[in-house]
Amino acid sequence: MDETISNAISSLPVFIPIVSDAARQIQPENGTVVKYHIREWEWAYGQKVRGLNPIHIIPVVIDDTQWMYESFKKYVYLRIPGGGQTGEYEKLRDRLREITAYGEG
Repeated sequence: MDETISNAISSLPVFIPIVSDAARQIQPENGTVVKYHIREWEWAYGQKVRGLNPIHIIPVVIDDTQWMYESFKKYVYLRIPGGGQTGEYEKLRDRLREITAYGEG
């Protein structure tokens, strides 16, 4: 993973991975499976688990996929399929306000 990205993730107070069916797809590159976003997700999750960054992880599902990255399954996540007509954007906004106001999650 690019050092710039890992440094940025290490300093984030909130990490919002965008989960979709497309994110689940295997992306071949030179005969290998490459999922750069999964590396970033693993980095953020690892930072939190090891206590290196008290990062808040709020996964957001943007389509009808039932798939979820295994490490994120224990987190509450939001579904915003089809443009967010369900009030989920408001839930995300409120959650971010809570984190900002109280510094906790």
